[in-house]
Amino acid sequence: MRKYFPSKAAVIAYLLFILLYTPCLAVVGAVYRETNLKWTAFSVTYLAGVAWIVSTLFYQICQLSTTPKSALLYIVLCVGIIGTFIVSLRKIGNKTKIKEV
Repeated sequence: MRKYFPSKAAVIAYLLFILLYTPCLAVVGAVYRETNLKWTAFSVTYLAGVAWIVSTLFYQICQLSTTPKSALLYIVLCVGIIGTFIVSLRKIGNKTKIKEV
């Protein structure tokens, strides 16, 4: 691992990404079989986004002491993406009506 990554923080960020990103294709196939293509695409995109944001935030927080300007830029970008996503989901949720059974 030392050969491919410049620091321990980079290794941990990589491992965080691997732990959180899209599961195996069998799970993706099961999600598709249980729902539809729209929800399958959403779940794959959502998990990849969460994995990228978590690993980027971890790495940039570790880099604050060495490169504060670029680290803060990435942290603000990630927080902005999270905020935009939450606001978008709330708007979509408010538009969706729940059918009572």
